[in-house]
Amino acid sequence: LAKYAHTMTIALDPKGAAAEAFKVNAMPSTMIVDRSGHIRYTHKGYTDKVIAKFRAQVVELLAEAE
Repeated sequence: LAKYAHTMTIALDPKGAAAEAFKVNAMPSTMIVDRSGHIRYTHKGYTDKVIAKFRAQVVELLAEAE
């Protein structure tokens, strides 16, 4: 992160409270949350192949009525 510019917020959780609260059992884990704050999609691990899936899921959620 120090080497490349970014605009996302980075938080440190040294005690792992967030991972425990969200039952994270793989790193990295991605959770896509809807407008109501509900976790709609969960992904474990990461490869270049999942980027299109992430985008499709976000577009789907954005298309839902508020």
